[in-house]
Amino acid sequence: MRLSTTLNLYTLRGSVNHTDLAPKAVGICKAAGFDAIDVMLKEVVATGTPREAETWADSLLEAMNREGMQASQCHGYFENTRQMDDTTLMGPYRDKILQSISLASQLGISEMVVHPLPLMESRGITFEQSLAVNAAFFQSLDKALATCKVHACLENIFSSEYDGAESLIRLRERIGAPELYYFCWDTGHANLVEKVRDSQDKQIRQLGPLLHATHIQDNHGVKDEHLLPMMGTIDWLPVVKALDESGYQGDFTYETAQNVNHLPDDDILRLEMIRYSVHLGRYLLESAR
Repeated sequence: MRLSTTLNLYTLRGSVNHTDLAPKAVGICKAAGFDAIDVMLKEVVATGTPREAETWADSLLEAMNREGMQASQCHGYFENTRQMDDTTLMGPYRDKILQSISLASQLGISEMVVHPLPLMESRGITFEQSLAVNAAFFQSLDKALATCKVHACLENIFSSEYDGAESLIRLRERIGAPELYYFCWDTGHANLVEKVRDSQDKQIRQLGPLLHATHIQDNHGVKDEHLLPMMGTIDWLPVVKALDESGYQGDFTYETAQNVNHLPDDDILRLEMIRYSVHLGRYLLESAR
């Protein structure tokens, strides 16, 4: 597995993701020793015009080409959809996902992480009804995904009906376009689900080669902290071994910006932490062999 990181490890300052720093972040991650990068598209899609987002993507792609860095995955637009009605989901929210697909294609990224829609609790519906609404939503993306040659990777979401491998697999089956939909496993999200946290290796093996992306992060089992591995309570050796042995062909991708987002802006400590995160990742990957 290649060692990868979201660019947020450099661009997130406090609670603000400074997307203008993304091209610089590519070189920072390359110099630190990462093999690849992950791109967060949320803020780019949420602010500015589509043309401004395309210009931003052009500048990021130029930096990637200059540094010889690839991005095999990205995170599409997302927000809390629990209280959205169908008109909003299939209108403004869907439009932002479609824009994310276009940007992923522009950046040459084949795997885009997307969030299933958690609906059971907010709408008081059954799991079967949630599957139906989700399937209709994602089927509306099929044409764009196929045209742009992008896969949608369904991510496990804590505090939702899509919190583990079984429900994700059922959702993919209901969508019915297996050539377009795969999975992303978020280790931190899994650690927040009691029935999943002690079986992450089994969940990963259940997803098998259909797992195309990862969000590697840690926490203490209480809230979504996005810490580096070994800074929370996850047992990492079984997780890494499962990834290594299950047929996973994607990257070991950090989503751990909260380790650095409150460090001083002079970058002295931030760059040290980024270099340390590379050493830690190499240690973990070697431990699975």
